Amino acid sequence: MSKFIEANRRNGACEVCGDETGKCRRKNDIHLCMTYSDARKGQIENGFKCISNKNNGWATFKIDHSKEWSDEQKREWQAKNLQRRQQQQTEAAARQARSLPEVERDKQYRALLAELELHPEDRADLVRRGFTQEQIDLCGFKSVERYQQLQGRYNDLLPGVGVGGRQLVNFDAGYLCPIRNKDGLIVACQVRLRHLRDGEKNRYRWLTSATKNRPDGQTSHLYPQQAEGAAPQGELPIAVSRPSDAPIGIGLVEGTGAKPFLTSQRLNLLIISAAGGLFASSPKFFQEALEAASNELGKAKEIILYPDAGDVQNRHVMDRWGKLYALLKSWEYSLKIAWWGQVSKDNKDIDELPASDYNRIQFIEFDQFRAIAVEHGGVKLTRQATLKQAQQSLQSLQAEIDERNYQSLSRLTREPWKRINTSNLDLEALGLERNAIYVICSAKGTGKTEALIPFVPQFSNVYAWFNRIALGREETERIGLIWKDDMKSFAGTLKVGFCSNSAHQFNPRLLQTNGLLLGDEFDQLADHNFGDTCNKGGVRPMILSSLKAQIHAALAGGGLCLFMSADITDKDVEYIERLAPPETPVRLIVNDYRPKLGEVRFDESKTPDRLISELLQQLEKGQPCFVIDDLKSGIRGCKSIAEYIRRLHPEWAKEILEINGDTSGDPQVIESLRVINKASEKFRLICCSPSVVSGISIQNGRFSKGVFGFFNGILVVSQASQAIARNRGAKLIRVWAAERGVAFAANRSTDPAEIKAWYQRNYQANCKHLLSFGAEYNPMTSEWDSPHFDLFCKNAAYRNACMTQFRQRFKERLKEEGYEVKTTHKGGDKFTEAGLQAAWWDIKVSRAHAIANAELLSESELNRLLNAPKAPDPIEQLSIEKTLLLRRFGQELIDKTVYEYKSGELRETFTGFVGIALKNERGQYARQLEAFYLLQADVSEAIAKDLAPEERQMKETGERFGGDVRWHTRQKRTREWLKVPDYLKPERWYYPGDLAQLGDQSRQQPGEVKDSLNLSTANLYDGQIYTELLGQLGLETEWEWQTSAEGNRYKRRRISKQSWEYAQMYVRYRESQKDLQADSTESMKPRIAPATGLESESDHPPHNFLSKASLGGDQAENFQESDSPPIESSSIVETLSEATSSASSGSNSPTKDLQFSKNEVFYAVCLIEVCQSLQAFSRMGQEVFKGKSANFWHCVFQFLSPEMRERVFGWFNTLSPLSSEVT
Repeated sequence: MSKFIEANRRNGACEVCGDETGKCRRKNDIHLCMTYSDARKGQIENGFKCISNKNNGWATFKIDHSKEWSDEQKREWQAKNLQRRQQQQTEAAARQARSLPEVERDKQYRALLAELELHPEDRADLVRRGFTQEQIDLCGFKSVERYQQLQGRYNDLLPGVGVGGRQLVNFDAGYLCPIRNKDGLIVACQVRLRHLRDGEKNRYRWLTSATKNRPDGQTSHLYPQQAEGAAPQGELPIAVSRPSDAPIGIGLVEGTGAKPFLTSQRLNLLIISAAGGLFASSPKFFQEALEAASNELGKAKEIILYPDAGDVQNRHVMDRWGKLYALLKSWEYSLKIAWWGQVSKDNKDIDELPASDYNRIQFIEFDQFRAIAVEHGGVKLTRQATLKQAQQSLQSLQAEIDERNYQSLSRLTREPWKRINTSNLDLEALGLERNAIYVICSAKGTGKTEALIPFVPQFSNVYAWFNRIALGREETERIGLIWKDDMKSFAGTLKVGFCSNSAHQFNPRLLQTNGLLLGDEFDQLADHNFGDTCNKGGVRPMILSSLKAQIHAALAGGGLCLFMSADITDKDVEYIERLAPPETPVRLIVNDYRPKLGEVRFDESKTPDRLISELLQQLEKGQPCFVIDDLKSGIRGCKSIAEYIRRLHPEWAKEILEINGDTSGDPQVIESLRVINKASEKFRLICCSPSVVSGISIQNGRFSKGVFGFFNGILVVSQASQAIARNRGAKLIRVWAAERGVAFAANRSTDPAEIKAWYQRNYQANCKHLLSFGAEYNPMTSEWDSPHFDLFCKNAAYRNACMTQFRQRFKERLKEEGYEVKTTHKGGDKFTEAGLQAAWWDIKVSRAHAIANAELLSESELNRLLNAPKAPDPIEQLSIEKTLLLRRFGQELIDKTVYEYKSGELRETFTGFVGIALKNERGQYARQLEAFYLLQADVSEAIAKDLAPEERQMKETGERFGGDVRWHTRQKRTREWLKVPDYLKPERWYYPGDLAQLGDQSRQQPGEVKDSLNLSTANLYDGQIYTELLGQLGLETEWEWQTSAEGNRYKRRRISKQSWEYAQMYVRYRESQKDLQADSTESMKPRIAPATGLESESDHPPHNFLSKASLGGDQAENFQESDSPPIESSSIVETLSEATSSASSGSNSPTKDLQFSKNEVFYAVCLIEVCQSLQAFSRMGQEVFKGKSANFWHCVFQFLSPEMRERVFGWFNTLSPLSSEVT
């Protein structure tokens, strides 16, 4: 074999199969292919003909010249082939005669293994893969060094033993994997290499005595009994792994090492396995193993294949599984495929899959498996009818997978610590013990909040987390806490409620003194922590760490933690368990009581227009109505509905209250939310966006028969059911829901593991670009396994599962909760539809004109409003939006922008700020132009944009969150690989032939394109791919029909001149702004959802609050980070530096009993603990501690813990390179 070279990336891929892993070989015109080792003689593959098969695991191929041969050449070739076959038969007969019986092989291999040990490095590998010591011993793994010397003497006919029987013929060190047959006899061994040579990927080698110098040495082949007169045919052994207990089924797994053994033990199956998955290459032994297993299990005929991760992306592997399927079918076995979403190599094989994920395994038909491979490039179809059939099969399979994932992610199956059945929750009666975490799942309307009223006074210190300001303010007042923004002082203890956005500003130590940590609506709270508002300034890791720290602090001091919701699921309980200290009891309490709920009339029409007409009729009859709409904006959003009704009845204008992100700063709305039960009495119609999903509770019965819900698929199912329950005791609720939702997350997968793998694939690919560019960068590693990121992926998967069949799942949820659901089909209403369209268009245009007429803000004014603790009023909001438009696009592009609106006979044109406001709906146009700019710019620009979010988080906490990573650099590289820049020629028309290369290139790596650009190209024509790729860059295309000389019609396409000019203006603007931060567009993003966007959040993070509980402080103050002016000469840095210098040198320091205010000292200590950098300390403390002397800071030093002192020393040790930023 030394004269053969490996087929790999360096030497070139195998010309037969295209494999680059090094498992195939070639020499001159001879090709040894392992992928097609089961090819039959004469079989043609890729222009090569198989001339010999099963040669030590390879099939031999030569170029097929048969079509060019003369008759004489063909006869000569046939004669040589006959002679070769006869010679091979003679050699096989000789090998068979020398082959040791299976019983003798077993005896000698067992003796050989008994004298060997297991190398520590090999043992560590097995432990890493999940083996216990008992399992290692049971399987019999033993280590060998290169040309392992043996103590005993063994028969040199035993495969792997050299001449003389005292040495193994193994070229590399590793550990032996014994291969047992159906009778449990060890008939062969494979060596798993400890280290791979350069360019190699396959770690497993057969233990064989055949070498270059001893070509007739015994191989691992065995010779099954053949029909009388038939030539001997050697076959490689088939391995059979048995579980410790009685097996419950039969499984097939690729490989003969650790994987089949672990799979057998963990799944309690008889596992039949073959090296390389080449079952069809050993048909006799395979059939014998199947028959033995089938007989043992009562003539079982169902076989389950456990494919490896990434098989569906590999055509050669899928071809192998196709042959296996055909073989089993011919033997009258049925084949099922185990599927857990293992699309790519980044997913897990069956032996790597955690036991907690076994419930995700689907058992699908082979046709469904093949359909998945079609989608991911593992099977190439040529006929359109076949493609359609595969797509239908794939859709059916995907629906099954989505349903199973939805059930898994939306259910609570944990065995509760205590199960109750009560209409009014009583925490006192539950016997809650200290030093424990309690998770209470109790339906809406069962008095969870009321139960807290007598419970909270038992604790000295209480922190209550909320996800909505409205909910938090209302609940804290009811249960005897103070809301953070209303707090002025405290006397040694603190009982406070706050939104999770500011949780990191509350010191956990306070909870160590008789503390209670409370989280109401915990499922929504945890999900809110992953939203945009919880990452302002990069603080998300600090918020997530604060939750864990506060849990630990409350328990450390003998307190407890209490998390409640009507929608607790297994994923929420698991998340809490992973945040809890080791050995801490996490006790689930389930209240089985279901309140008597009203009637839901569920409209399944295509649109809600007829139901909106019914809303109008009810209002005209005098019935007050409450509307919850999960869309703020849009034709059928809550703003359009309110405006439509207001136009028809202008006399009702003062009786209509709109609650949404645009009105959150309106004084009337603020006051109404504060006393909603009283305020609602004066309104005929309250029209709400998702702002009030869990923010209010109306109990006055005013809207008892007038609740309307319109759900377009923005909220998930649990949030939608919460939304219609805001009116307690409603007797009649009318609901419309879209059949399919629109607000998908991540890559739209319903599998959390696939979402996690998607983030990791993009991140790892992006890292390679960053590191290859020379960026100083420390890649993320452990962050991927954090409980926070795991929950983030599960929540994203749950959202996607809700969206796939939103209407059906929402209806089922309402039935489960106890509503009497009656389905209706009201149909459409053209009059209402036209009225809604007109209302929404006028809202958009009026808003755009209002933005254009607003005042532009200075830098300081903009920062003040964006960082203010309260939402801006409507006038301020318009100024914010106008200023941000100018900052994003530049004056030139805004002045030149022309936006044309066409609807029927109506034609309108808008320019300037009005035009750009309409064109940039939901901020999409800005993102597209930024992608265009990054494609044109140096790669350093994309790298800076990728690093910026991570740097902000690292600056605050030294930690990062996986869900916030970005991959602009990978997107740029993907577009360059697709050669998109070559198509950016606005003057040129592109014909179908011109776009063929673009289409072919995008289909070569469909996974890469889908991952990085979120574009599925498999079912798109070349022209559609061209249009989609340019559309991602903000470039519009135009097309014309043409007719060929043959009479065929086709489209020619090009970039529209106007959109190209806009893109060039944007590039010029961005070039002029290079001295600004590379990610300025993102950093200037307002906390308020744009007026034209889909509203998914409504509250604004409270301002900073600092407390020092452990020192017994008696006051608390509010500090607004944005109120601190720019630091021209930072007095607090200078005086702190002086104090630090003397403290580090051991100079005498003042005592703690100085004349300084105790409050000020406490705040200073807490500020140092909160801040992670000198810059942050200076920024946050400038106004509060301005003018304080070095003696003051000496005093502060006396209260600092040793680690906090080291932090401050570290600040000033590195001051020199930071001085320009700090001072």
